[in-house]
Amino acid sequence: MSEKATRGRASKVDLLPQNIKTQLAMMLRDKQFSQAEILEEINDLIRDCGLPETACLSKTGLNRYASRMEK
Repeated sequence: MSEKATRGRASKVDLLPQNIKTQLAMMLRDKQFSQAEILEEINDLIRDCGLPETACLSKTGLNRYASRMEK
């Protein structure tokens, strides 16, 4: 069976600068951080980069991305 088709729309994580995506991936792999801690840290990085508030991740979006990473 082929992979599940997606709508083709980029996620908020996909649209983040590479340095923030790298930090997110590292924190998710590390297992010492809770998703709440990761969400707070990543959203702080997003704000510090001057990105709009709409670029911040939601709990649901982070969980969806973490689930995709595990596969």
